[in-house]
Amino acid sequence: MEKRTCAAVQILVSCNPQDAVLGGGNADLRKIGFLWATGDLDGATTYGEDSEVAKQVMGSDVTAAQRKEIMRRWSKGQTEGTLEPYSIGSKSARGKAKQFLSDQWSILTGDTNASTAVLGSYTAKYKILRANSYGVQARITINNNMTISPFAHIATGYGTAADHAVQRYDNDGIVTLGHAGTSHYMTITFRTVIVN
Repeated sequence: MEKRTCAAVQILVSCNPQDAVLGGGNADLRKIGFLWATGDLDGATTYGEDSEVAKQVMGSDVTAAQRKEIMRRWSKGQTEGTLEPYSIGSKSARGKAKQFLSDQWSILTGDTNASTAVLGSYTAKYKILRANSYGVQARITINNNMTISPFAHIATGYGTAADHAVQRYDNDGIVTLGHAGTSHYMTITFRTVIVN
């Protein structure tokens, strides 16, 4: 049955296991955030499609919107590129405050947007790996650096002198607390099937 299914619908992720990027473990983004805050993370990790981090990102409202954007671009012949960035900084002051409260609720409850709340602003790239009359299989890749300044934005603002001052010390974390908050570079990558 699997061979017949894959012959008809090659865009299914299960039909192309050789293209999977795996790894990153079972910790969700809330736990990753806690480990980052205590200084217990490596400097860089790739979170593949089997990781809890990638699964959380796949289920977010931002990724749902990105899937639609990929299909719009594919209909125009674009097979790869940078997706519209998710940016809290571009919101109004009221929008930022509302987003901050929403993010705190998502982190507290672990809802479908907990990944967006922990990651903050980020940019994703996509590449269509396969396409047919059913739709496309695309790889989405997010490169994000977990640092102190995004978590401080509610106090420092965006692009202010206080924000720049915090950014100067971002990579080393809080030295007096055992380098808690040391920069953690994340590559989150997964394949997704988007049907017509």
